[in-house]
Amino acid sequence: MAKIGNVPYVLHDPRGVPELVIGVGRSDLYDPQHGFTKQLFGAAAAFRQDGDFLFAGSTAPVADQDTYEDMLTELLDGFVTRYERQQATPPERLVVHVFKRTGRRELTAVQQALTGRSTRFALVHVNRDTPLWLVETNHDQVAHAQPGTVVASGEHDRLLVTGDTTSRRRGLHPLRLTLDPESTFRDMDRITWQVHGFTATSLRGFHRTNEPSTILYGRLLADKVGKLAPYGFQPEQAAVNGDRPWFL
Repeated sequence: MAKIGNVPYVLHDPRGVPELVIGVGRSDLYDPQHGFTKQLFGAAAAFRQDGDFLFAGSTAPVADQDTYEDMLTELLDGFVTRYERQQATPPERLVVHVFKRTGRRELTAVQQALTGRSTRFALVHVNRDTPLWLVETNHDQVAHAQPGTVVASGEHDRLLVTGDTTSRRRGLHPLRLTLDPESTFRDMDRITWQVHGFTATSLRGFHRTNEPSTILYGRLLADKVGKLAPYGFQPEQAAVNGDRPWFL
């Protein structure tokens, strides 16, 4: 992967099939009036399987659990429909990167969004807050594991070291990738390879990031929506559903 003029080339994926990759973001917003931090989610970014940014969208920030499932269904269904319209073909696979542990609500949202479609799906928890560490030993020397290191902690559970090789960006926790057991696409090797590839597709800089652009863009979008909403910003009526991540 290389960049010229801050425009990224796509990932080399000769065996790829039409695939839509969606990242659902999270923003942690501190509420000084009540003295606690609440999560805002209602933002997502969509990519082709080779890392090409397609579009982003958002609903109003959602903090209560009652409306989360409906919001997620709305986002996923809208994105799949838009992909079909723009690419002139339905996706063979849908890969959803979620900032939280997946469960019944995420599974129901994906299944409802894919009603009437033969698209297989992978529902993946991309955990950037895991307390685990990965190190490498060489005789009596102990060092942080190199970016790209993958450790399988289970059939559908991987630890992935991300970031670049400079000391400034080394030493962070690895990502933990956990596949929902109800997923119909279950190739964890490809899913892990793709997540690592997406750490090199951010338009915000030339270094690999510590989280894939799916999660990074979704988080930044959720953060901006949350900060603007108190001023009357209505994301569902605004032009935030763009095909250029200029707002990030």
